[in-house]
Amino acid sequence: MARNSAVDGDEVRMIEVGSAPTRFARGWHCLGLAETFRDGAPHQIDAFGTSLVVFETSNGTLSVLDAYCRHMGGSLAHGPVKGDSIACPFHDWRWGGNGKCTGIPYARRVPPLARTRAWTTIERNGQLYVWNDPQGNPPPADVTIPEIEGFGSPEWTDWTWNSLRVEGSHCREIVDNVVDMAHFYYVHFAFPRYFKNVFEGHVATQYMQSTPRHDISVGTSYDDPDSTLRSDASYFGPSYMIDKLWTEASGMTIETVLINCHYPASADSSVLQWGAMVNEARRAVGRDGERHGGAVRRGRGARVQAGRRHLAEQVAHRQSAAVGGGRAGVPAAPLVPAVLRRRRGHHR
Repeated sequence: MARNSAVDGDEVRMIEVGSAPTRFARGWHCLGLAETFRDGAPHQIDAFGTSLVVFETSNGTLSVLDAYCRHMGGSLAHGPVKGDSIACPFHDWRWGGNGKCTGIPYARRVPPLARTRAWTTIERNGQLYVWNDPQGNPPPADVTIPEIEGFGSPEWTDWTWNSLRVEGSHCREIVDNVVDMAHFYYVHFAFPRYFKNVFEGHVATQYMQSTPRHDISVGTSYDDPDSTLRSDASYFGPSYMIDKLWTEASGMTIETVLINCHYPASADSSVLQWGAMVNEARRAVGRDGERHGGAVRRGRGARVQAGRRHLAEQVAHRQSAAVGGGRAGVPAAPLVPAVLRRRRGHHR
């Protein structure tokens, strides 16, 4: 029997579904770890409704251009890097990191107007960022990505990094999590004890302190039901979050920096990336002065590096599970669009 969705004549509120924004957000977007682009080959990145190509010049600079050659549309991502230029595989037109055509082997001269779009980039914290602005304006001096204290020092591990393509949802929905305290209990299985938002310019910060739910065990409390978590998470613009985490568990303080970031591929798809690095010096010694976590041990060479990698992977696995509501390696961000997709479909 069909039932009326209204109860006792009351109107039922329907969720309004608008069209996706027609432009992509202004701000810095992380394309990934810089070292992944330093293999001498061009790399295609589908972003902002088009395709980009990332390549390294002879002095180590990472450049980002539109992927399609302005001559006849050949994909620069399929061409070789020649010196400080990327060469089109179609006719060997060569393009420098500034977007200017640097050479045409069969032509006497290069047309003065032969140029393509060069994207503004910065490299920081071992990551590559690109600036997007719908009006083509450069980034303001005070809108930037901060340097993460500890990165590159012996006390901290290298990044453990993952990525996931999310289809069928606009990436702006991810940022809603900044002000959503209630979802932590159901998605992250955490009980917020303190929650506060602070908005300053282009930076949106979420301060939270939480304890684990005792009715669900996901392995993120380090087998300590009395563990506590402090999280200072800041979005620097529309797509890049730095989350500084301090976990007190089993007599230890585990200090972690978690990155949660994304860039739009199209109007309804995006690439979500997340990574973690761990303060292994602080992780190794607990409040009781005893060493914890066999992954961190004295030694040199391969043994030390293996220990660091194991520790980073272990903590990243636990933190990703915490961010992903117990689904290790899958952060909460893609879960939210998935929920929204189901909710939208139900009300269409």
